[in-house]
Amino acid sequence: MNRTTHTFAQRPRRFGFTLVELLVVIGIIALLIGILLPALNKARRSAATVKCSSNMRQIGLAILQYTTNSKGILMPAQILRASSSSQTIYPDGFGWSNELVHQNYIKAPNAYASGSSTPEFPSDSVFRCPEGIVPEDGGGGSTSTEPMWPTNTACNAYTFVKSNVPRVDGQPAYAVATWYQLNARTQTSAQNDPTVSGTQRVSPFMDFTSAATNADITAPKFQRKISMIRKSQSMVMIVEASDPNWVDQGPVVEPNGKSFFIRRIDARHGKKTADGFNASTNICFFDGHVELQPTEPICYTHPDNFGEASGHIIYTNKQK
Repeated sequence: MNRTTHTFAQRPRRFGFTLVELLVVIGIIALLIGILLPALNKARRSAATVKCSSNMRQIGLAILQYTTNSKGILMPAQILRASSSSQTIYPDGFGWSNELVHQNYIKAPNAYASGSSTPEFPSDSVFRCPEGIVPEDGGGGSTSTEPMWPTNTACNAYTFVKSNVPRVDGQPAYAVATWYQLNARTQTSAQNDPTVSGTQRVSPFMDFTSAATNADITAPKFQRKISMIRKSQSMVMIVEASDPNWVDQGPVVEPNGKSFFIRRIDARHGKKTADGFNASTNICFFDGHVELQPTEPICYTHPDNFGEASGHIIYTNKQK
């Protein structure tokens, strides 16, 4: 008897995931993202803090080079454009960041490089903190009189000493926005005048208002020299702040019920305190080093009480 052999074709095996398997994989990926994102964000913020510190160190070195070439005279923080003809020395005004770049002590983009009268803010500027509010997002030029604690958004802006367009002196327009500020006070504060008797709070840099005259700008009492800095390792040179007028702004009671003696200093880095009003900020000292410091208790301490014990000195006449 003949037997017929039947050959059956094998069905191809199917490879794939079931719905349950896909859901498990998606769940694992979501879990990994949840674990990794905080670490990545922390790493990103840490890198931004280091970048900010590097920016301040470069700027500090440029200021010291400027000072050396100026025979020890410290540059003004700013001289605002004159409100009348009483100020003719700097008819277009003077901004410390503008002049450091214009005089080639440091490189940074000119906000008027395009030739337009509308300033631009390139992201690759050494004067721009990586965690600062960018102009495109509405930050900048804070002049608010509201109480401004360190983590307040208003403290995380920039200052911009604008150039006349066109300039009175005939030069091409130039200006550089800065998220960092010098240790300065205005000439209108009697306590910043060493010739006036009483408690003195003499800042290393001068801030001349639009009401300043030629006599104010050239007055010996308002000339600041590097020889006045005897404690360079603890004398504050540059801070992270939104306004040149950040020194001695208080006491002011903030929403957390505490009295702040320094407003507009900014806490851009690190973890916020439990009440959300403080974090950490970079400070550059006159010897060129930069430290990351918590804004608490800095902002709660009157500048007269700063000194060697705290590692910070704001006023030249408070050096021991």
